[in-house]
Amino acid sequence: MDPLNLNRTRIISLSVYSAMFALGMTLTTWHELSMAQGRAPLEIIVAIIFNAHVVAVASAGFAALAESGVYIVVIAAHIIQKAQEKAHAKGRDEGIGEGIDKAYKDADEQNAAYYRRMRAALDAGEPFDEPPPRFRRNGR
Repeated sequence: MDPLNLNRTRIISLSVYSAMFALGMTLTTWHELSMAQGRAPLEIIVAIIFNAHVVAVASAGFAALAESGVYIVVIAAHIIQKAQEKAHAKGRDEGIGEGIDKAYKDADEQNAAYYRRMRAALDAGEPFDEPPPRFRRNGR
C-alpha cells in the first residue's frame, strides 16, 4: 500500500478547493448584493464574475496548503509507525531473551532444591519418592 495514497489526497484537495470556492463565491455574492444600492443587476453580476478569479486563486492556495498538510501528516505517521515497529521488535527480542534466562534460572533453582532435599533424605536414611521437577534444563 502506498503510504501517501495519492488518490485520497487528491480527493481531499479537490474537496477543500470546492468548499473554499463555494464559500468564497457566497461571500463575494453577499458582499456585492449588500453594495448594490442603485446598481443595475447586470453590473452586480459582472462584479461577481470579475471577483471569481480572486476567489479561485485563494481557493487553490487553500487546497495546496491542505494537500501539503496531508502529505506532511501521512509521511510523519509513516515514519512514526516504522519507528514503533522497530522498537516493538527490539523489545520483543530482548523480552524473549530475558524470559528464557529467567526460566533457566528458575529451573536451576528448582533442580538444586530438589537435589538438596533428595540428598538430605538419603543421608538421613529416609525414603525419597518425590518426583523430579517438571522443567529440566537441556533435557537432563
